[in-house]
Amino acid sequence: KQLTDASLVIAKSSLSLASNDPPNAKQNVTDILVNWLRVQNEAAGNDKILAQFLQLLQQKFGVGSSDDETERFLRLTTEVVVESCVKSADATKGLRYDAIDGYSKLLSYLVIHMNGGGTSEQVTQQRLGMLNKVLGCITRSLVTSHEKAQQTNAPWDQRPWFRLLLDLVCELNTPNQLLDSMKSSIVNVFGSAFHVIQPLVVPGFAFAWLELISHRMLLSNLLLAKDQKGWGVMHQLLIDLFLFMEPHLRKLELTDALKKYYDGTLRVILMLVHDFPTFLAAYHLSFCNVIPENCVQLRNIILSATPKGVPFHDPINRNFKIDQLPEISQSPLILSNVVGPLMSFKN
Repeated sequence: KQLTDASLVIAKSSLSLASNDPPNAKQNVTDILVNWLRVQNEAAGNDKILAQFLQLLQQKFGVGSSDDETERFLRLTTEVVVESCVKSADATKGLRYDAIDGYSKLLSYLVIHMNGGGTSEQVTQQRLGMLNKVLGCITRSLVTSHEKAQQTNAPWDQRPWFRLLLDLVCELNTPNQLLDSMKSSIVNVFGSAFHVIQPLVVPGFAFAWLELISHRMLLSNLLLAKDQKGWGVMHQLLIDLFLFMEPHLRKLELTDALKKYYDGTLRVILMLVHDFPTFLAAYHLSFCNVIPENCVQLRNIILSATPKGVPFHDPINRNFKIDQLPEISQSPLILSNVVGPLMSFKN
């Protein structure tokens, strides 16, 4: 209930910010976007000219230097490009993503070239701060758009939002010497943003969300991060996924769409069993706690994950004696909160 109401709270917050916009603000950002798309097409690959455009944005419009102006610019430009994409819908060719792709380039340049001076650590924090602002504005706009559509019973298209977020995931996780030192922090920021727009909050974005969190540029970077720094974020995203599916799986009420969604969930888990079994084994307790007992297939797949480096012994072998295995003396890696569920039985 609280997560369902969260979308309404976010939408009200976004509308409150919009009430302070100047009358011509939307037209101004539209003009800026048109100029950016033209410059990007004409000077593709010329970082010097593109950097000059970013400098103009900072000096003339306060983007990157003023929090209020940055928020207004990001919010309005996001609305403009999504509206443009939706209006371009064609029965035969689908949506046109030119504006979305161009806009994602602008956002990635804003993050990559953000530099307010200071030490390298300070510049890194400035770039992460800009990424937080970018994803914060996009997620708020997404939730607001979805909430408006629900209240008016209007159709809502998740495709422009998916394309925009996917573009950013790919742009900012591609090897880049300016971002390599903050690679793990970048994927953590994306993971936190996707937690905000989880299916329980924005059910109309569920399919796009599943594809985003399982994308190779995000999932693998989270789970391959040094010292397991991304494991907690990926664990939370999978918990979000299972919590969304839980009531439907418990009642066995699966529409055709939910059956497809369950198939997609199985594919993600099977990939994790194959490529990242240690991660699944470390969090198997918390995963199984949110998966219904009658969902035997999914629970068994998770419980079948064997950490890398641990040999798999044949339990049917007559000479098999579990107490004589050398691995029996090694403590397993358990990252789930074991005490939490037990405390619920205290009273």
